[in-house]
Amino acid sequence: MTEGFPPVTRREFLQKSGMLVAGMAAMQVDPHRTGLIGRPLLDLNALARFVDPLPVSAILKPSGTRPSPENPASKIPYYKLAMREFSSKVHRDVKPTRLWGFGNASPGPTFETRSGEPLLVDWVNELPKAHFLPIDHSVHGADTGKPDVRAVTHLHGAKAPAKSDGYPADWWVPGKSALYYYPNHQDAAMLWYHDHTLGITRLNMYAGLFGVFVIRDQFEDGLNLPKGKYEIPLTLYDRSFDREGQLFYPVSPDPESPWVPEVFGDAILVNGKLFPYLEVEPRKYRFRVLVVRFQEARVFGGIEVFAFPQILLLIALPLVGLHEPRKNAVPVSHLRRREFRRAENPLPVREHGVHALLFQRRHLRQRALQPARG
Repeated sequence: MTEGFPPVTRREFLQKSGMLVAGMAAMQVDPHRTGLIGRPLLDLNALARFVDPLPVSAILKPSGTRPSPENPASKIPYYKLAMREFSSKVHRDVKPTRLWGFGNASPGPTFETRSGEPLLVDWVNELPKAHFLPIDHSVHGADTGKPDVRAVTHLHGAKAPAKSDGYPADWWVPGKSALYYYPNHQDAAMLWYHDHTLGITRLNMYAGLFGVFVIRDQFEDGLNLPKGKYEIPLTLYDRSFDREGQLFYPVSPDPESPWVPEVFGDAILVNGKLFPYLEVEPRKYRFRVLVVRFQEARVFGGIEVFAFPQILLLIALPLVGLHEPRKNAVPVSHLRRREFRRAENPLPVREHGVHALLFQRRHLRQRALQPARG
């Protein structure tokens, strides 16, 4: 009877059971059986493709200088960046979405500095005092006695002092801030900053608290890579939205413990937009890719965590027709990564060509496409 079926371990059973519960919550099947109150989700198939230009996060400018913690006689750049609630349109035809972000944006503004050049960041919590996503007070670190809204910023990949690392328990509440010091004694890299609060990291990041941090050095300068407007960060992440355009975060059937082990959104955003387009010139570009996920990710060009194919971003020369972008697509290469990873891909844009970034069930591939004829 069981021939051909491998044995299932207890660990695998628990993992798959958790995924089933999360899936049921996300799809909101039969509220009477699950105990959930259904909210109709946004129909992505009804949205027009490639009607919004790709937004590119602004480079954050310093607010001034401050004495260095290592050498008070030396002045170093000082940045002040606030976490706030705001509304933003993820698509032309979707109502504004309530989000949290750094500097009224999600992803937040991009930091750009050089190896060996230290800086200070004053991370300010200007969020409201009530959270708009479901908090499970039975989760470690999210006890009932703790404030619902807390935040602490972690610079992922940075060689930072312990006091500036953004430990999960070092959170602060609205109206408070923390001054962090980043020496930047490391090679050129694309890092990223994000909320790291104990017990509610997943909620704060789902709300939009993350951004890119770039370090450059002389070695990178010598590579003659595309720069300026030809160097484009792409932050990819999945979310679910209801029909009113608001973030939907699934919960378990237990009202006392709404936490679910896994969340998979059906809407994949690029730099905060659904299905954006990018007009380019016939030359080489440098794409710096960050995938922000809670479970696992493999970054450009190889990803296999999303459930169905989606073209995420169309890259096209002006005046070139965007005709059936999947048709006659030719795969180029793919690169595999795991969990909150960064990767890069130089992309030569051919004259009269259209390119698309396509998520598939097994791979994310760069695809070179032919323009429409006639």
